[in-house]
Amino acid sequence: MKIMYEQRSDDFYCRDARVGGLTLGYIPHLHAQIELAFVIAGRTRVWIDNHVYDICAGDVFIVFPNQVHRFETIEHEQYVLLKFNP
Repeated sequence: MKIMYEQRSDDFYCRDARVGGLTLGYIPHLHAQIELAFVIAGRTRVWIDNHVYDICAGDVFIVFPNQVHRFETIEHEQYVLLKFNP
């Protein structure tokens, strides 16, 4: 499995999918930031290290720095995603 290292130059990043319409679906990757997401609607599957979680509307998940993770959209999500330096 190929893993991408995501290198960000900003200290804080926010994406509101209600505005941009992007899904969470993304390849395996890791980064130095904390990633926090609140799912407002829809469903996604999240792999964090070797654990799999089904995330639904009303759920929040957190990914700590340098944890390999990926997302698979099950039902188009509405969410707010934050990435910030610890």
